[in-house]
Amino acid sequence: MIGIGYVELVIISLIILILIWAIVDIVKREDLDLLRKIVWILVCLFLGIIGVGIYYFVGRKY
Repeated sequence: MIGIGYVELVIISLIILILIWAIVDIVKREDLDLLRKIVWILVCLFLGIIGVGIYYFVGRKY
């Protein structure tokens, strides 16, 4: 039986929190239309932490 340790649990939790943060940020943005929001959410969900990185550096305006 494969167990999960504390380090793995913390890493998985952080990844989930980062994904949730990105999705909430995408949904709250008023400058994106519905189609672009859906595309960014799908990018984040399918690519995981890499998708969030792409969104942070390419899709997010300051």
